[in-house]
Amino acid sequence: CLFSQTIKGAAINVNKNSLVSGNIIQNCSGIGIVLTGGNITFTDNSLNVTGYGVLAEGNIADVEIELNVIDSSDQHSIHLARTSRYDFPHDFIIQNNTLYSNAEEAIYMDEESLKIAISGIKQMNEEQQKAFINEILDILLNFLLQLLHMRQV
Repeated sequence: CLFSQTIKGAAINVNKNSLVSGNIIQNCSGIGIVLTGGNITFTDNSLNVTGYGVLAEGNIADVEIELNVIDSSDQHSIHLARTSRYDFPHDFIIQNNTLYSNAEEAIYMDEESLKIAISGIKQMNEEQQKAFINEILDILLNFLLQLLHMRQV
């Protein structure tokens, strides 16, 4: 999967009145999803991209982004940007997503963006991801050692 960050190409372009669900995008060089209209539900997707995970620019409204796993390397997992003084994303619900990003913020939005509700976000940078994986591996190792000990007794 190869798309340029500068030409606004994406693995999936979503128009108004759409449901985007159950997609898996892996090893994509570029943007995962571009929202080009309103009244969109983006749920239960898995993205592994080098660009923005989800990009919405301009007057995009009534969007729900929930229950997704978005790994966007060094870019924002969700990027909401204005295109002019009066055109900016608004009326978004962003909830219960797992976001992996080494950017300063996993979710970026211009100050003018209105009515953006964000909740239940799990955000991890690369260092936190490694620590989490090491913690899981330690738990598994201890469990296996206990099983081995029980078999020997």
